[in-house]
This record gives sequence, structure tokens and C-alpha cells, in this order.
Amino acid sequence: RGFVHLYCGDGKGKTTAAVGLSVRASGAGKSVLFTQFLKDGSSSELNVLRALPNVKVLCCERNFGFFRSMDKETRAAARRAYTALLEETLQKSADGVALLVLDEAVAACNHGLIEEARLLDFLHHKPEDLEAVLTGREPSQRLLDAADYVTEMKKRAHPFDKGVSARLGIEFFNQRDAEGAGLAGAGGGLGDHVMPGQHDGDGLFLDLGHFGKAHALHRLADGFAALQFL
Repeated sequence: RGFVHLYCGDGKGKTTAAVGLSVRASGAGKSVLFTQFLKDGSSSELNVLRALPNVKVLCCERNFGFFRSMDKETRAAARRAYTALLEETLQKSADGVALLVLDEAVAACNHGLIEEARLLDFLHHKPEDLEAVLTGREPSQRLLDAADYVTEMKKRAHPFDKGVSARLGIEFFNQRDAEGAGLAGAGGGLGDHVMPGQHDGDGLFLDLGHFGKAHALHRLADGFAALQFL
């Protein structure tokens, strides 16, 4: 029988754990379907997953920007795109898949970009042998109740607390997007502006002590969606 895993919490490691389980399953010869919501396919771990045997990666390559900066039309477009991505994923999961990962599905539900009821219906009626993994912060009680494994990542310490800036390939995945957001370069690393402890709901932590929230959102908007903390 396959079980449902839920990786949640305010700490680092949710996507990282899902990627690790995918590698393990692929190494055991199992078929893996790895779908990411709220990310545009440029996350560096996907470079490795795409090269592994038996692993299929699905994502929406359109960058809709920072959720809170989306206007009504953009949110509607994002909802259509991620709903279509979910449906494609659920259809493909019936095709001999052993492990299904829905990375940031919890956040997509929380933002109303996919229907939680549709996801729950799938989890309750999924193929018997399918192992399913969901990641994201603040899952609803219904998602918690649907899970067989619930693992909460909790931040107790972080190098930022000692003045260490975020590092490419560890805390963030794409130097180009970091530079595009104005958060990297000679003026200081990402850790000068991004820290654990204050979550904006899109996978980033804003250090509002450095500048006001309105200025932070304005500065981050253009390069925001591709900059995710794992």
C-alpha cells in the first residue's frame, strides 16, 4: 500500500526532503512524478531530477510574479495554469507511477490557485500503491488528516543568525534571478534582505528590519517568483 506524506513547517528542508525521497525511489527503480507549483522550472534540483532514470518533472514555466503583487487578472491566469498542471499531474499519476511529489501544493491551495477539495478527493481515491508527497507551510486540518506521515520542519537555528548570507544552491537556487531582484552582488548577499522567521506566504522570508514592507515588495516583485527558499 502507498501512503501520503506531508512535509510542512517554518523551517528549511521541505522541498529538500521531497527531492531526497525522489532520488531514493529512482535509485530503487521506481517511477517518480515530481510536480512543482509556484516555481517556474528553473530550480537547480530539477537539473538533477531530470537526468535521473524513471523521473518525470512537471511544472508551469510561466512566471506570474509575487503572489501579493498579482492583479485580479494575473491571479485568475495563475489559477487556470496551476489547475491545469494539477489535472495533468493527476492523470499521469495513474500511469504506473510509484511516487508522486506535489511540491508547494499546500501553498497553492492556501492561495486558492488549486482547489483543495480536488486534491483531497484524489488523495482519498488515489491508486492503492501510489506513494504521494505534499510540501508547504500551514496545511489545513483536512490535509493533515489525509496524511499518513506528517513531518514538521521547525527553524531552531539558521546561519543567518550569525550573519551568514544565503548561498547559491543551499538557500536559493538561481543566481541570475537573485541578481535580477537586486539582492546579490557587491552591495551584499541575499542574507542582507532575506531571513528565516518572517514568512510572506510565497516561500520567501523578508527581513523587514532592513526596509519597510512596501519597499521590500516593490524591490522584489520582478525577480521574486523564481527565488525560492527550499
